[in-house]
Amino acid sequence: MADNGILSPDRDLLEVARCIESARADYQIIKNREKFEMSFTEFVIPRIRQCNVLDWNNVNEFFGIN
Repeated sequence: MADNGILSPDRDLLEVARCIESARADYQIIKNREKFEMSFTEFVIPRIRQCNVLDWNNVNEFFGIN
């Protein structure tokens, strides 16, 4: 992403948005296959934490993650 001029804060937000979208797709697949009691929030937070992010404060503020 450095090649296209995206600044780090924007890059972090984009990276987390991609993680959220990937988790959403996986969550829907699992929910369609089996009974799954975990909420989407419980499912997505560990995946977000695994994203390659430099400025977590900006990400937490933007997405409202606590």
